[in-house]
Amino acid sequence: MVNRDRLKTLRLLPARIGPRPRTAPEPTHRQINQRPMLFFNDLILNTVSKYRHVLLGPVRRAPNGTVGFFLASSVGMTNPDMVLANDEFSHLHPRPDGSLHLALPVEARRIVMEKRWGEPHPDTGLNPSGDREMLLYCPRNRAELAVVLALLRLAYDTARVP
Repeated sequence: MVNRDRLKTLRLLPARIGPRPRTAPEPTHRQINQRPMLFFNDLILNTVSKYRHVLLGPVRRAPNGTVGFFLASSVGMTNPDMVLANDEFSHLHPRPDGSLHLALPVEARRIVMEKRWGEPHPDTGLNPSGDREMLLYCPRNRAELAVVLALLRLAYDTARVP
């Protein structure tokens, strides 16, 4: 559940400019055009690595080089309804892609899709995380990077048990 203040902030997000990028649904749901600036992946990794109780690591069900963002299980803070798998709240696809998968509450997913920042995972309804998992398009400029980082923070916040 997203609190009212957070939902109000989400509604204020600007719409993503331009057409949606093309994506490939199988075997790995990923973005195939509208690439990010090369250093954006590094900025995302650096930012998320500073979140409290977050570990970065490989992801088994993603392309080689994908970096998963995991809540430290030793802290016992994970909301099982808001993770992809194994305490993972998001992962970043390697260059040249730069898109991310993340788990978001239904209200947030609806707004993200309406504003054209992402799309549902093709496995929606077919796997345990499919109904909350979505692809977040990579940022193409610094303004979009700020939106992507805000949505990653929301995924982190909702994956944690207060």
